[in-house]
Amino acid sequence: MSRSSIWPEPHRVAILAFHEAKAGNATPQDVEEAEYQAIETSLRYLGKPENAELEFVYAITSFGTKGRAWKYERGMDYLTALFGPESLAERGDYIELHSSEARHLKAAFTMRNVKPYTLSN
Repeated sequence: MSRSSIWPEPHRVAILAFHEAKAGNATPQDVEEAEYQAIETSLRYLGKPENAELEFVYAITSFGTKGRAWKYERGMDYLTALFGPESLAERGDYIELHSSEARHLKAAFTMRNVKPYTLSN
């Protein structure tokens, strides 16, 4: 499949991640608040005129040494988990930084180093 059949017009792609963190003893309400803040920050960023071509951004929420990575798409009112269950504000769904599953978090943090670019036909 050619790139032009996937994206018929040029698209601007930016890898951007917002990080909302809470203390290690965060309550379920704190985790919910961090996820809400991630949605609000993503919504504001995509709402800026200079970002009109962007369709989504990534967000990372964490408490203590546990984290989750998310995708926020323009026009949505929720986050989509990049790994694990889709549930929101569930402390048990967060990955411990020092576990074997931490590779998912590392991949999410590494994405932010990719510079924006435009895909063209």
